[in-house]
Amino acid sequence: NYAHFNQSMTHPRGANFYEWVNFVRYRKGNWRFSNQFIWSIYGTDFDIVSYGGDLYEDYRNREGTYGHKIGQGLKNALVFNDLSASYIINSHINLQAKVGYMIRHNYNRLSQQNANYIYVGLSTQLWSRNYDY
Repeated sequence: NYAHFNQSMTHPRGANFYEWVNFVRYRKGNWRFSNQFIWSIYGTDFDIVSYGGDLYEDYRNREGTYGHKIGQGLKNALVFNDLSASYIINSHINLQAKVGYMIRHNYNRLSQQNANYIYVGLSTQLWSRNYDY
């Protein structure tokens, strides 16, 4: 498998998924606004049959070699949206005050998981601009 230290080296979903990722960013003066939206349909392993969601599952437990489709097994849908606004307090060290709202819905025919978060933070992004060329 393509994994190291129990994490996928390719995509966190492994295989058997559709995904749409969208980032929108806008800057006006010291204000920054951003929206991150992710929509995903993916299939997880069901019963003892492997559908590609678990990279550590034995290869011989698959359903077959041909005739597969995306989302087979236990079909899940994931919707994630993170909307945030920040104000740059100090541009030299990129010190920002941020407020945001995050929604995450993950559902299938057996269960549904919903999470809503409001967050407030203070952050900085220090960087080194060394060019070696």
